[in-house]
Amino acid sequence: MFSALRQSGTVYILTKGDTPTLKTGVVQSVSSPVTKFGTQLMPGQFQQDTVVDLTVKVGDELLTFKQIPSSSVIAPCGNTVVSESREAMVAEVENMIRTSKEVLGSVDYHKNALEACESIMCTLNPRLAEEKEQREKIEALERKLGGIEDTVGDMKELLLKALNKVPK
Repeated sequence: MFSALRQSGTVYILTKGDTPTLKTGVVQSVSSPVTKFGTQLMPGQFQQDTVVDLTVKVGDELLTFKQIPSSSVIAPCGNTVVSESREAMVAEVENMIRTSKEVLGSVDYHKNALEACESIMCTLNPRLAEEKEQREKIEALERKLGGIEDTVGDMKELLLKALNKVPK
């Protein structure tokens, strides 16, 4: 629990960005638990929660995490997860792995769903079908023009080679 952390204790900090990173920090200070107005259990009854502020040194940098639930071993702080437990951080990373695998496993489904939905939209809105057909025609013309440019370039090279071989 964060309330049991003491100075020089170890804290794990997982940043969930484009490339998740894990840093290990050393506790510099932990505030005394402060009561935070909690969640309502029943009308007139509230659960009292306590929170702490945590300052951690990571390399030469001091990081402060505010209002961390004192009875937790892991807590989200924006795009970062802080934990005083290696096991809790392992579980968090395993959860990220599982989620990413599920997303990657559903890519084909979503590609098919996207194609089907675009087709349905074209059926529901003939204007979209016309615009899609026009885009496809333009793309086909651009491909043909690219092929013509390549052919003209090849012909130019052949002509230059032929002209260079002609004796003067």
